[in-house]
Amino acid sequence: MGKTASQSVIVRASMKALEYREEAWRAHDREAGPPDPGSLPDPALLAIMRYPAEDLPPEARRAVRSERRRRVRPHGAADAILGLAVLALLGLSGIVIGWFLLVP
Repeated sequence: MGKTASQSVIVRASMKALEYREEAWRAHDREAGPPDPGSLPDPALLAIMRYPAEDLPPEARRAVRSERRRRVRPHGAADAILGLAVLALLGLSGIVIGWFLLVP
C-alpha cells in the first residue's frame, strides 16, 4: 500500500510539473511573465528543476529557482545569531553553576 501511495505522489508531482511547463511556454509565447510556482508542491518543484535547461523558458526557470531557494532557506542570519547566543549563554551558565558548586 505504501508503494502505491508514493507512486501516486510521484505521478501527481510529474503531472503538476508538466502543467507548469506548458503554462510557462504559453506565457513565454504571449511574452507575459512566468506562472507563479508558489502553488506547486515540493516534489513538483524538484521535478521541474531536473528538467534540461531548454525544456523551460529562462524566466520560468529563474522563478522556479527563486521559489526553491525561498522554501529551502527557512533560517536567516538573525536565527543563526540567536542560536549562537543561546549556546554561549548555556556555556556561561554551566561555568557559573560549576564555579558555585566547586568553590565553597
